[in-house]
Amino acid sequence: MKSTVRSLHPALQAMLPRIAQHMAHEWRPIFDEKEEAENFLKKIQNDDLSFELNPVWAINHIDLTSSRIVGWSVTQEIN
Repeated sequence: MKSTVRSLHPALQAMLPRIAQHMAHEWRPIFDEKEEAENFLKKIQNDDLSFELNPVWAINHIDLTSSRIVGWSVTQEIN
């Protein structure tokens, strides 16, 4: 069943599937505990590549102050 709700930003809405598809192909491990992510980071870190830890948030869109970190992601810094 097709939705009758129209997006306020149709051009942006049209981009979302392409962005999601690209993100699904990225290598991005996610860990429950920060210590686990830090240990993984130590194993893969080298002089040629730079990696960072990034929090994975569960965002409460009604009350942003109650948002919380639910995991940790390791991402490669690209210059």
